[in-house]
Amino acid sequence: TYTGKQAAGIRIDLYAVDGDTRRLIKSVRANDEGRVTENLLNEADLKVGRYEIVFHVAEYYKCMGIAPVSYTHLT
Repeated sequence: TYTGKQAAGIRIDLYAVDGDTRRLIKSVRANDEGRVTENLLNEADLKVGRYEIVFHVAEYYKCMGIAPVSYTHLT
């Protein structure tokens, strides 16, 4: 990450995308090592389709005391 450390605690959202509609499937936070240890998709949701994963970078930077950035999330 920007700090050279793991992004511990960053919020990550997974969406299913259908046209202009997004449906939140799961929201998780990275552990102290910056990893997500659980599956973002379970068997019932694992289907052919379009997905979007969102890393809430601005929220993470704010918690870390890093100066604001011009974007609020990465996809």
